[in-house]
Amino acid sequence: MRVLRELLRHGGALNAPHVARRVGMSPQHVRQILASLHSVGVIEEVGQGRYVSYRAGAGHPLYRALDDLFRKEDERFDAVLSAVREASAASGAVPLAVWLYGSVARGEDTAESDVDIAVVMDDAVLEESVERIRERLHEAENRLAVSFSVVGLTPEDVGRLSAGDPWWADVQSDALALVGADPDRLAAQLRRARRPAEVGEKE
Repeated sequence: MRVLRELLRHGGALNAPHVARRVGMSPQHVRQILASLHSVGVIEEVGQGRYVSYRAGAGHPLYRALDDLFRKEDERFDAVLSAVREASAASGAVPLAVWLYGSVARGEDTAESDVDIAVVMDDAVLEESVERIRERLHEAENRLAVSFSVVGLTPEDVGRLSAGDPWWADVQSDALALVGADPDRLAAQLRRARRPAEVGEKE
């Protein structure tokens, strides 16, 4: 579905390597999916041989229904992101970062998937602020038909986890930064900020 969604979003023709880059999948896997979609007539080939590209088949009976479905999914996704940003802004403190991660960020979620959110704040305000975010998002769950899972992190947690924790590796690979820097950049910023303090302590 990710490949078909990308072709519908683009509106024009894309070759397999371009589709692969846009959806974050291997070219070989994308070629297999494109061949399958083409075999049932959902997409059309443009060009020949090495120069073949693909576009959504506007003449297919399901074209309009699929286009409407993906558009509504995009609108719902935007509403989810807006709800997280609004809840973060109303938390009573300014987050260092807020990330969407997990299956929703990868575009691999199912109806049972939680919307995984990580919030990075100073330790002094983290617990109370994260609880406020959870309360605000709980109010949005029925409206958006989703379930939010919010994890709170301190700068110290980021430093510890970014040193090689498997959970951090997963977050790092697919996180979408909604507030502040992405995981890699924030971890680097925090490391740079610690160095002067460490030098001062040694002196």
